Amino acid sequence: MRRRHIARFLEFLVIGILMGVTEDLIAIRITTDEPFTAEMVVIVVLVAVPFAAFAELVIDREDVRPFEYALRRLGIGQSGSRRPAE
Repeated sequence: MRRRHIARFLEFLVIGILMGVTEDLIAIRITTDEPFTAEMVVIVVLVAVPFAAFAELVIDREDVRPFEYALRRLGIGQSGSRRPAE
């Protein structure tokens, strides 16, 4: 990987971790009403890191297009608009 790709990966990894931790802490607070502890935050971070890394390495790659086939079948182009009826 070139330096630019590594920088982009790390940038989005950090954002993914922060968003994952925030999301998990909100979910814990809403469902349990437990006060946050240092141990809880550490566990949430340890759970968020692999998911953020997986998302960056596999899902967010430019050459992985999981819904490209379905979108083509629906007639939706890259801009998000439908093709005119023929």
